[in-house]
Amino acid sequence: MPDLKRSSGNLIGFSARYSEQRWLEASHLASLRAIGFSRTTAPSWLEASQLACLRARVAWLSALRCECIQDGFEVGFRRGRETMKARIWALCLVFVAFWGAAAEAQEPPFGYEVTQMVMEGQPVEIVFHSSEALDTLEVNITRLKPKDSWAFSRKNLGGGDSVVFTLEQGPGNCSYKMDVRATSREGEYEGSTTFEVASMEPLDIDVDLSVDLREGTLKFSANRPIGRAEIELFAEGKKPIDAVEKDYGGNSSKAEISWTPGEDTPVLVNMKVYDTYQMWRDIQVFRLEVPHEDVVFDTNESMVRSDQEPKLEASLVFITETLQTYDEVLIELYVAGYTDTVGKPADNQKLSEKRAKSIATWFRGHGVKVPIYYQGFGEAALAVATADEVDAQANRRAVYLMSNSKPATSTQFPNASWTKVK
Repeated sequence: MPDLKRSSGNLIGFSARYSEQRWLEASHLASLRAIGFSRTTAPSWLEASQLACLRARVAWLSALRCECIQDGFEVGFRRGRETMKARIWALCLVFVAFWGAAAEAQEPPFGYEVTQMVMEGQPVEIVFHSSEALDTLEVNITRLKPKDSWAFSRKNLGGGDSVVFTLEQGPGNCSYKMDVRATSREGEYEGSTTFEVASMEPLDIDVDLSVDLREGTLKFSANRPIGRAEIELFAEGKKPIDAVEKDYGGNSSKAEISWTPGEDTPVLVNMKVYDTYQMWRDIQVFRLEVPHEDVVFDTNESMVRSDQEPKLEASLVFITETLQTYDEVLIELYVAGYTDTVGKPADNQKLSEKRAKSIATWFRGHGVKVPIYYQGFGEAALAVATADEVDAQANRRAVYLMSNSKPATSTQFPNASWTKVK
């Protein structure tokens, strides 16, 4: 039984698709050499014999999608559900059979694909494609460390059929040995090969939300080196602003991406970050302050007066329309309360907390279904700097922020102790 070996040179281009006839022919020959049939170990007529069959097999190879691709993982944050598609395939290796005493090279009756990289806990998939009717297909796989083995068999496969075998991946990188035996009316084919599969942690991206998007820079980091990033920026109403791509070459796990600030302030940023293996994570950054007229409270009171409700009703219309416009984004509402410097700081802190809660509760009671949080900052974040005991209307205010993540600590939000409205 010939020993079929593959070198890493079979993986040519991780994020491109190659389907031209010449590439298929060249890669087919590369596979022959990689499994042990080089010009130094086999006569040139063997390569010529195989190449004579290639053009007849190009359509078959294309139909089987035996391309060298590694498109990556898709991980979405839509409505809090994570989706993932692993489409990382190795180039099909060719099993060469020797038919009869004349040792004439024959076309193999099958090809296979194997996942070369899986997420932690994900099984390894091996897909066999039959090019002709097979009476039997027997596959024996041994994982070298930690030691384990699997035996698979199928009978009566039709030409063009596919069958998937799955096996458990060990931690880290694992090496496997695979022996295959197939029988058909044309004869018996046997071969063996080895392959490796790597386990990867999910790509984790942390975006610095303390930055002001009006400044034109977004900073982020990952749990492994960053390959490249893509962003799309939209203003209020989903008006496109800009689209930027940047290559980082895997030099660092920390990066930033910039765009040219303009008249329109970015409200939504769609971001896709790739690692060096072309695994990627899709992230959205949404931040929009609700324009409003501040509610006026009675001195040292936190109850919303009936004559102030029209102000909140106007804000409610804006919030409702925004939620409808960005229904694909998981938006939350944050209500922050502030005071001027009249009175004791501790008393102002408590008063601003109560007023922020009253406004947040009003929105909940009037149909806002998304999560609502509130927090009071008292005189800790003055809009207009003043001395102590200064009655400044500009500092007695509230902020209504629509965001898909908790606001980062900043001068506007000095701490992150938000309370959720039930």
